[in-house]
Amino acid sequence: MPKDPSLRRRALCLAVLGCVCGAGRAWADPPQAASAPPAPKTAEPSPWLAAAQRGDVATLSSLLDKGTKVDYQDGEGWSALMLAVLYGHGRAARTLLEAGADVNLQTSRGRTALMMAAARGDKALLERLLDDRRDSIGERRLLVLRELERDAPVAWADPTGLEVALAGLLDRALASLPERGDLFVATRRIDRAADGRPRLRILLRHHDPERRGAAELGAGDTSGLADVGAAANVLEYVLAETIVEASGGQLTVDATDGAETLILVDLPTPA
Repeated sequence: MPKDPSLRRRALCLAVLGCVCGAGRAWADPPQAASAPPAPKTAEPSPWLAAAQRGDVATLSSLLDKGTKVDYQDGEGWSALMLAVLYGHGRAARTLLEAGADVNLQTSRGRTALMMAAARGDKALLERLLDDRRDSIGERRLLVLRELERDAPVAWADPTGLEVALAGLLDRALASLPERGDLFVATRRIDRAADGRPRLRILLRHHDPERRGAAELGAGDTSGLADVGAAANVLEYVLAETIVEASGGQLTVDATDGAETLILVDLPTPA
């Protein structure tokens, strides 16, 4: 990250905007989805925060002209920038950033706008990572099946770290495939996981012809990296586990079937 504070702020702003709008896309708010992200539990949001939540750039600009503080936070710490980012309103987020909105403000639970930028990006991130590997997938005649939620799923995670983790897991999966092999990629929101909290689940399932089976690897149960014995030493798995756990999530690698490896990434998501 640049040492110059102004450059650092600009880099952070670009990171927020990039996650909200996607690389190479023009500034435009997405059409209203049937199932929008869950709203923060605040009572009677102010006109300022309500405008940010619905992406109303005209109202935001008008209120700014009237002296509204761009970094105003409600009782739970929510700011206009956080809401604009969470709901995917790119133009509103840009308006707030240009007005000097602080990307480092935190909610009462320690969430920042950068984390909320990642909340909009998991489906788009997976699609971009797969598209970046389209040539090698085609050259090896691999079959990649996708079952990604129509609306961008929501998860709390650092955007840069999450990209590193998913890219490593995806590269590892693709590298293990024989020519004409297949990979299944899916995302799904779990309203009530084992811990009673909502989670976003990312699944990668691939055939690995070099694996020797669970018995030879000394696999035990399926509660994490310990299950896969020698596979637990694979750098991509270790790095991904570190990043996912730092986000309050869990990585499970199940290689008990010698023909397949199942990778599950569970990340916290707003209730």
